[in-house]
Amino acid sequence: MTDSPNYAFVCDYIVRHFPKGIRILDFGCGDGSLSALLMKEGFNVSGVEILEEKSTWLQDPAYSEEVRARFKYGNYLNVVPFGDNTFDVVVANVVFEHIQQFPAIVEEFTRVLDAGGVLLASFPTKEAIVEGHTHLPLLHKIGKGRLRKAYLKGFGRWGLGKTRAAAEEYAADWIYYLDNQTFYHPRKYYYKILNDFFSIQDITSDYLRVGSKYLVMHRSGAKHIIGRVVGLLSGWGLFNAIFSRYCLTFWALTKKTG
Repeated sequence: MTDSPNYAFVCDYIVRHFPKGIRILDFGCGDGSLSALLMKEGFNVSGVEILEEKSTWLQDPAYSEEVRARFKYGNYLNVVPFGDNTFDVVVANVVFEHIQQFPAIVEEFTRVLDAGGVLLASFPTKEAIVEGHTHLPLLHKIGKGRLRKAYLKGFGRWGLGKTRAAAEEYAADWIYYLDNQTFYHPRKYYYKILNDFFSIQDITSDYLRVGSKYLVMHRSGAKHIIGRVVGLLSGWGLFNAIFSRYCLTFWALTKKTG
């Protein structure tokens, strides 16, 4: 199991805003770490993961057949494999940039959410300064081709100290991932599509407050220092707005009625 400020915040937010026992869909549940946290808090959690090999935790006999049956696998980029009005909350934690047919999946989120349901989403946009998977500045802004590959090879060779062959392999792996499994869009793209179905509330400032405390309590070294700095800045509206646009956005989206 893994932990992160994102998981800590999502769990904290749901505990503070929703009653125990609500129905939650963890869309893009990965290894199940966030799902497990939410289940421990008494919530009724289901999940969807595109890559079955990432969710082997569900094969653990410690989880009952009833729990494992609530988690689905496969290529669910365009269809959420659950019935209408099944959930009170859908969590999409750093998933939007991996959805190729975004309008279709938003309609699916709307379908599976009950009346007044909430989509809790964190996502980087095309405006982000750092590509969130490789942690390299502006890499996602470089189009497919030689320049992107050269950037990755150079970082592998000189930034990570890899051999020439290892740097080639490193670049090839990331090129495939970025070219085929990430689809960054501008912030206004997400807003335009989501606004048709949801009332949008930016809760990034709340995330920064909780996330910074998490780093201070659970991390050491540079991350501990970053947590302290972010905690001090999180009360400043301009910093929150800059972080939301150029780093990571957190939105709470309430399903519109009628």
